[in-house]
Amino acid sequence: MGGFMRNARSPDDRPYLGTAPRHAQRARYVHASTQPLFRLPCRRRNQTWGVATRETSQSLQQAPFLTASFQPSASMSARRSSMMKTIEIEEGSVSGPMPKKTFRVSHSLAGHPLFTLDRLARLAGALPPGQVEFNGPVAPHQDPDLTPSNGMTPEETVRRIEEAKSWLVLKYVDTDPEYKALLDECLDRVAEQTGGLMGGARQRHAFIFVTSPGNVTPFHLDPELNFLLQIRGTKRMSLFDHRDREIVSLENTEQFPGSHRNLPYNESFEAKAIHQHIEPGEGIFVPIFDPHWVKNGSEVSVSFSITWATEESERLVKLSRVNAVLRKIGMPQSEAGASRLWDGIKIAAYDASRPGYNLMKRLAGGRRRMVAIFPGRKAAAPTAL
Repeated sequence: MGGFMRNARSPDDRPYLGTAPRHAQRARYVHASTQPLFRLPCRRRNQTWGVATRETSQSLQQAPFLTASFQPSASMSARRSSMMKTIEIEEGSVSGPMPKKTFRVSHSLAGHPLFTLDRLARLAGALPPGQVEFNGPVAPHQDPDLTPSNGMTPEETVRRIEEAKSWLVLKYVDTDPEYKALLDECLDRVAEQTGGLMGGARQRHAFIFVTSPGNVTPFHLDPELNFLLQIRGTKRMSLFDHRDREIVSLENTEQFPGSHRNLPYNESFEAKAIHQHIEPGEGIFVPIFDPHWVKNGSEVSVSFSITWATEESERLVKLSRVNAVLRKIGMPQSEAGASRLWDGIKIAAYDASRPGYNLMKRLAGGRRRMVAIFPGRKAAAPTAL
């Protein structure tokens, strides 16, 4: 759910998508190669879940299938009986908290008033600059340093999206109370249908993608669990197994601060792709780290991406970051899971050195900002691998 850049991280380290160089965008908005000037609040929802109230205790007694990683909030318990069936998951689709294969879902959000272009344009104008990203036409193999600008503001981009030949993402729309309520409704529904295996309380976030007809989201991967729900228009997603080393190297699945997240792409990869065509009312689950690229249909597309984390997914993300740093200084690393003891040491080191990791990201962001404004850095047509 586009060309990602590792150095310009969002508050919970979800990478930014490739956009045009800073000098090509209007000054008010943040280029993908810059570090946000502030940090968004990133309060984990599990701090408020499982509150020891009488209502919650009764709900837990009535729901013995719930695991320790997911316990319903009192508000979820109160509305469970009247919950709108926002997402429907076919029985047997979910094999565990982190399915390794994509699967399809249906949903009832097509036509929802929160996803009209007028409402999204107002949202784009109201969100802080660091939560909005947009660009002109790109290719699956897009170099993020050469991503073209569309010369408009985010609000203008949404209102003129049909002819703008652009791609736009509104990030962390759960900072808006209406979208947060919808995100919770969706993931509470997922948790209800999967016995708490999916949709838990960790790091719930929502993103909205608005794209012009025929536009492309470059080849990349995402470090979280994700449902992509199609609201308007159609799109085709080409997904690949991140464990296939002919598609993506182990090094490219890791996250070193300062490197971008667009992956090397070759058209020969398509022979191994799983192609998913989705229309309004349909959606797909995207496994963590599985690389993919997206091609829009002939109409304006609006997609709602809902993401969350599990204890295991957080562990894998930490290991990928530690491995990237160690590999960068000349220490070859094995894949996560090869040594439980060594993995435990890495995670402990990561937790202890998180301030240093954040500093590395800020320094990398500063370096890329200087590159972006250096004379002669202009957007150009990319070349295929």
